[in-house]
Amino acid sequence: MWIDNQLLLSDGQDVKTNGAKDSTNVIDLTAVARDIGKGRQLYVVVVVDLYTAGSNTQVDIIVQTGSTTGLDTEVIRKVLLTANISTGMVPVVIPIPPGTAERYLGLVYDCTTAATALTVTSFVALEA
Repeated sequence: MWIDNQLLLSDGQDVKTNGAKDSTNVIDLTAVARDIGKGRQLYVVVVVDLYTAGSNTQVDIIVQTGSTTGLDTEVIRKVLLTANISTGMVPVVIPIPPGTAERYLGLVYDCTTAATALTVTSFVALEA
């Protein structure tokens, strides 16, 4: 699969520690000469690059939008539990709800219990 660098949210980002971490990149959905999926379903795809369990690790993947790059509106949340996380697992695909209209889009990774190791790559895609 080809990944457009302009739609990359995280690239091997370390998200193992407790607490919320913003994705490395935020996408400007209204940038000049961009027509990102107009009229088509968009998805956030999250790939677990490396995972070594901590005790009872839970990771919330939160799609957020905002009128500024300081994202402040939760659009959708996907919860991953220890039993469902593994290195190289099937990518997590999160449909972005139609009508998501604020200018900027990004992710927040929120680990409720630290993992020993957890890195992810995530991006926006037109097909899942």
